[in-house]
Amino acid sequence: MVKTEQVNILQHTDVLQRELLNQIENMKQKMIKIGLNKGFNHRETIKASTELDQLIYNYQIRNFIK
Repeated sequence: MVKTEQVNILQHTDVLQRELLNQIENMKQKMIKIGLNKGFNHRETIKASTELDQLIYNYQIRNFIK
């Protein structure tokens, strides 16, 4: 029973990490698009960059804890 629970937890963790990677890629594309349209020093680009940094940080923390 314990092994089954561990497998379920690991599978759930893998799903969360894939979702986080998708969010990272989407935010990266969004940031690039904003930067190309409004400039890389525009406040919206910087905001997207900050959000991307947070997503990357969350991904790294999850991988470190694993």
